[in-house]
Amino acid sequence: MSRSIDLSHLSWQVTPCPPTALTPDPKNAIDAVVPGGILLDLERAGKIEDPFYAENFRACAWADKWTYWYECRFTASQLEITSPKRGQKRELLFEGIDTFGEVWLNGNRLGQVQNMFRRHGFDVTEQLDYRGENILQIRIDPVIESTQKWCEENNVDCSKKWMSFDIQERIAARKMQMSYGWDNSPHLLTGGIFRPVQLIQHNACALKEIHWHVKSLEPTAQKAVLCVQCSIENSQTPQAGQRTVQIQGNCRDHQFAGEAQVGRDGLWEVTVEMEKPYLWWPTTLGDPDQYQTQVTLIDDAGKLMDESEFKIGIRTLEIITTPAVKQLVSQVTGRQAKTLEMDGGDTGAWSHVPLDPPELRDVYPFHLMVNGVHVFIRGVDWQTPDAIPGRVNQEQVKGLLDAAIWANVNLIRLWGGGTVEPDYFYEMCSEMGLLVWQDFHFACGQYPDEQAFLDEVQIEAVDIVKRLRHHTCLACWCGDNESDMIDFDRGIDYTANPINRGILLKTLGEHDSQKRYYHPSSPSSFPSDDPDPRQSCAGDRRNWGPWHPDNNYEHIRKDISRVISEGGMYAWPSRQTMDSFMPRELQWPADTKTARLHGGDLDFFDRGFLEMTLCAGRFFEDAQDLDRLIEVSQFAQGWGYKMLIERCRQRKPECGGLNLWKLNDAWPCIDAGLLDYNLVPRMSLQMVRDAYAPVAVSMSQDLNAEGHDAFVWLVNDLLLPMKGKLTLEVVTLAEGQALPSVVLAQELQVQIPANRSVCALTISTEAFDLETTVLCAHFEADGAAHHSETFYTFAPVTAWRYWQYLQSATKSSIASAALS
Repeated sequence: MSRSIDLSHLSWQVTPCPPTALTPDPKNAIDAVVPGGILLDLERAGKIEDPFYAENFRACAWADKWTYWYECRFTASQLEITSPKRGQKRELLFEGIDTFGEVWLNGNRLGQVQNMFRRHGFDVTEQLDYRGENILQIRIDPVIESTQKWCEENNVDCSKKWMSFDIQERIAARKMQMSYGWDNSPHLLTGGIFRPVQLIQHNACALKEIHWHVKSLEPTAQKAVLCVQCSIENSQTPQAGQRTVQIQGNCRDHQFAGEAQVGRDGLWEVTVEMEKPYLWWPTTLGDPDQYQTQVTLIDDAGKLMDESEFKIGIRTLEIITTPAVKQLVSQVTGRQAKTLEMDGGDTGAWSHVPLDPPELRDVYPFHLMVNGVHVFIRGVDWQTPDAIPGRVNQEQVKGLLDAAIWANVNLIRLWGGGTVEPDYFYEMCSEMGLLVWQDFHFACGQYPDEQAFLDEVQIEAVDIVKRLRHHTCLACWCGDNESDMIDFDRGIDYTANPINRGILLKTLGEHDSQKRYYHPSSPSSFPSDDPDPRQSCAGDRRNWGPWHPDNNYEHIRKDISRVISEGGMYAWPSRQTMDSFMPRELQWPADTKTARLHGGDLDFFDRGFLEMTLCAGRFFEDAQDLDRLIEVSQFAQGWGYKMLIERCRQRKPECGGLNLWKLNDAWPCIDAGLLDYNLVPRMSLQMVRDAYAPVAVSMSQDLNAEGHDAFVWLVNDLLLPMKGKLTLEVVTLAEGQALPSVVLAQELQVQIPANRSVCALTISTEAFDLETTVLCAHFEADGAAHHSETFYTFAPVTAWRYWQYLQSATKSSIASAALS
């Protein structure tokens, strides 16, 4: 039977070596924690201060240039490691090493490592000492110098490539891209062993790489056909004889079982027909049921040779992109629009620049289908929760995912600038009913096309796909973050990209038996042949309108995207969090150098996001102290998110959904997370919860129309129709008023079809002063199963004033968000 032994909990040490040292000096060794990171070890040893506090990360720059030797010692008897019998193997498996280095066991060089995104396994059957002490050593080399050396040895030239933040070595090294410094993380390049280290005792015949897919599922969910596949390692050993695989699974009171013979090539496949199975559903649509499944391998004498346990969710997943309608398009996007900055969000209504004449185009939807049902994406983007990834732990991830569920999120997009998350992340998402959009790890750059780099990408891609493909939650793949857009803006044919149109596509075709949808880049106009990756008739695009409240969020109101994969704005974290990473004397005025470095700028690259955030806040109020700035910036962020969500949901099913940037911050900063680095919610979390409610009321106005009519919308993401009472009040909030005055009150019975959005009421506002009018709506379903309330203003400043009134009166869920 195969057995995995965790080496992470052993006593580890790490020896820092300056650039001038040829060998490690044992006198310089310090205690290390695995999994973890070099910076964490240096901080514990008192060699550096907390790199996240104030500007301390600058004082850590020396550490990027040193070499580090990890070491641990163990005996076979200590870990109950047995001497291998014939055909058995002992494997040393590193789940994550960051990034360049070598691995040694008992003085034997096992091999080189140069990729943070994949696992590294070494056969140590012959190198282990089964009687005495074993010494395991891992050398971690400086990233910049190692990348330069690797490029020189492999003739990789990055000098003519474009990349954000102007660090050539970033695009050549397979290291977490945000480590080099991003607008949401500091420049910290040291690495380490950031995931567990396992010693695996493989049996002579071992189950390897089990994966599954649902071959068919009847629309009525009365019958499913499940296929489970695997290969057998060491399948040709003489003593193995005939082998049988048996599989059984159970979920609540339902079971399935099947078996198959292992072929001469070591492959097997079990197909099981299931009657009335329990299905896996995304959150709010049903239970995320999974079958606890056990696979056993037995020989011809009935002896157990190996076994494995995992979970299977019976569901089908697809994304429908087949064009069904044509649309008269009167807009251009991309650099042609001239107003476009940062994906078209900085300087106005980029989505409606007139064409001469308008064009009639095919419209390619982006409809996520689960079990044959259209699921509107109520999503958030995910950044690796810590800029030092070895510090991420299950409690932190669980807290973030719990917050996502609380906020009515049903999909998380893993952004390509981070890294592959731990297995427990995907297991938690599957258990909670959270769908996952998985980017491959390429972000904001043109990557090398030399063969040595492509070969490394090929190995990485195969490992990632094989590692993640069995998780129920995984809904789709995406090739990268913004490569198509970058090439298009520079006149390059992005369809010739050898990574996202070649290696990744081929790898998924060969190794993902579930044949999940693959989106080549984000944003991308795939599957249309329109050359502009940002065009509105197909694929995904960005909307950064929450940063621009002028003209009542015109950039949001005119959006006609099929799906939005990224969009948001920054806000200050709580005072408690501010105090945890910045001394009080540096917190005000708000645009100190320290604040800018924690708000999007790098020492070598200014993004100006802090000033954009201050401008957005000043639109509502020119705050005169930090506490007021925190409040107004968080309101501005949350109100912008609310506007974007409501616009997309009102356009359902024309719009397939959106992902807000983002759920979480990766270090203590002024950033876009619904929760800050310390997991303290920003005000936007409550606003997103209300706007993402499965049954919700919202309001809008048509900015393209001559008049000032307003519309009350009801959206129902559930699979049953809803009946209930809609209440509308029109109030005025004139300057100097202590209380709003009710101008009009209306109540009516309404119905909302299942899984639809409807305009329930049109309001003529010609008689109202739009600068002081507030529309308040409340929907309560029969039986009070669902209720939703909101308010809408024609001037965002009035929204801020009315929100303050509600806060003082504690009469609304939006107000309670601030008070909590």
